[in-house]
Amino acid sequence: LLALAVAHGVGAINGALITGFRIQPIIVTLALLIAGRGIAQVISNGGQLIPFSNPTFEYLGKGYVGPMPFQVLVMILVVAAAIFVMRMTSFGRYVVAVGGNEGASRLAGIKIHRTKIMVYALSGLLAGLAGLIETARLGASDAAKVGLNIELDAIAAVVVGGTPLTGGRATVAGTVVGALIMQVLTTSFNMGPLGMKPLPFSWSLVFKAAIIVFAVYIQRPKVA
Repeated sequence: LLALAVAHGVGAINGALITGFRIQPIIVTLALLIAGRGIAQVISNGGQLIPFSNPTFEYLGKGYVGPMPFQVLVMILVVAAAIFVMRMTSFGRYVVAVGGNEGASRLAGIKIHRTKIMVYALSGLLAGLAGLIETARLGASDAAKVGLNIELDAIAAVVVGGTPLTGGRATVAGTVVGALIMQVLTTSFNMGPLGMKPLPFSWSLVFKAAIIVFAVYIQRPKVA
C-alpha cells in the first residue's frame, strides 16, 4: 500500500508541476522518471538485485486463480474499470475534452488543472501497480532494470491502438490491442522472426521506435 501511495503521489506531483508551472509534460515526466530511478538505485545500493521471499506478495505476480494467472485477472479488472470510467462517467468525458481542446473545455466550465492532476495521479498509481506485479513476478527488486525502456512500449501501444497523440479521442480497448501487438513483435524478435535466428533485443527497440514514428506520421493533420 505504501508503494502504491508513493506512486500515486509522484503522479500527482507530475500533474501539479505541469499545470502549475506550465512545463511541457514530456520534460516533467522524463525528469521525474530519471530522478525516481536514481533514488531507487541509491536505496538499493547502486541498483543491486535484492531477492526476497514473501509468498503472499509473490502471489501477485506468480499466483493463479483457477487456470488464469492472477496478474492477468488484475489487468482485466483495471481495463474494465478504465473502459467504464471513460465511457460512463463525467470524469471520462472531461479527460477526453481537455485532451482535445483545453481552451474550449475551460469555457465549458471544466476544471482543467484538477482533471489533469487526477489523470497523472491515476497514471502514477497504475504504474506503481505494474511495478509491484513485475517485482513479485521476479521475486526480487531490480532497480537497475525493472521498467527500463517501458515508456517506449507504452507510447507504442497507445499510438498503435489508435489513440492520437494530439488528444480528443481515447480508446482503452485499442490500447490493450496495441500492447498485445507490441509484445508479440518483441517476442517474435527474441525467438527469431519467420524462422530466422533470434535478433538482439536492441533491434526490437529500433523497430518499436520506427512504429511510433510511422503511427504519428499517419495521424498527422491533413493540410487542405
